[in-house]
Amino acid sequence: MAPNLGQGAGVAIVNATVLARAVSQTEDVPAALKRWESAERAYVDRTQTMSHLDGVVGTRWPHKLLSLRSRILPYLARTDLLQRNLRVAVDHVPEI
Repeated sequence: MAPNLGQGAGVAIVNATVLARAVSQTEDVPAALKRWESAERAYVDRTQTMSHLDGVVGTRWPHKLLSLRSRILPYLARTDLLQRNLRVAVDHVPEI
């Protein structure tokens, strides 16, 4: 996971905790792993995607368009959609 949102360690800790719960609830480890992945994959993928996009905007934006980025980002940062996507790891409540 790219370090742009600072969520990698938090996601790893949640994954480890939820995986431990899933495995401790059954003798069928392969089923527990499938259950865990089904429950957690979307949140992990979304966090990774948002971290990657944050890195692209922050470090790989075309130099000639930096002033445009600087004018647009304050407005985008206020949108509910962006806030929800940036907070996906913070707001995640594991199902298991």
